Amino acid sequence: MSRTDDSVRDLRDQVSPDARDAAGQIRRFDLGVTSGVKWQVIGHTLLDGRKEVRPAEVFSGIGFFSRPKESNNAEAIGVFVGGAANPMIAATRDEDLRKSMVPAPPTDMAAMFNSSAIAQITGSTMEVRLAGGTVQPTILGTTYRSAEDTLLTALGAFATSIGGAVPGQAAAAATLNTAITTFKAAAATYLTQVLKAQ
Repeated sequence: MSRTDDSVRDLRDQVSPDARDAAGQIRRFDLGVTSGVKWQVIGHTLLDGRKEVRPAEVFSGIGFFSRPKESNNAEAIGVFVGGAANPMIAATRDEDLRKSMVPAPPTDMAAMFNSSAIAQITGSTMEVRLAGGTVQPTILGTTYRSAEDTLLTALGAFATSIGGAVPGQAAAAATLNTAITTFKAAAATYLTQVLKAQ
C-alpha cells in the first residue's frame, strides 16, 4: 500500500460522518438570551448566512448559579448528550467581565464577581469590595469588640462617679449609661460571622 493510499484513507476517516459527529459532541458557543432553564446558544454561521441558534439546558454547579448580562460577550461549552437534539451547557465564562474585574490575577487566588462587586480570596486573605472600589477595614475576631466594651464600661463608671458634682450631670451620666448598655446589647443582634459588605 502506498503513502498516497494512507493519506486518502486518513482524509476519508477525518471527514466521515462518524468523525464529524464525534468532533461535534463538544462545542464552543456564544451565549444569547440566558433567562429560564434553557439558555440560547449561538453557534456557527449557516449556509444561508444566519447564525445557528439553539436552546440548551444549563448544568451549573450545585449550590451556585450565575447568569451574565445580555450585553456581555459570554461564552459556553456545549455538549450533546445522546445526539445533536440534546444540547446542554457544561461550562461558561465571560472574559470581558473577568478582565474588567480582575485584570491581572495573582497566583493562589479565587474570585466571585459580577459587574458591580467582587469577593476575592488571595492566599489567606479575603476581600469584598465594589467594582473599582477599595477594601474597607473590618473587625478581626473579638479582641477589638471586647476592648470596646471595656472602654465603654470605664466611661460609664467615670460618668457615674462625677455625676453629682455639677447640676444636670447626674441625668447626663444616666443617659450615657443607658446608651452604653443599649449599644453593648446590640452586638448580639448586629455582630455576626456572616460577611456583608456594601
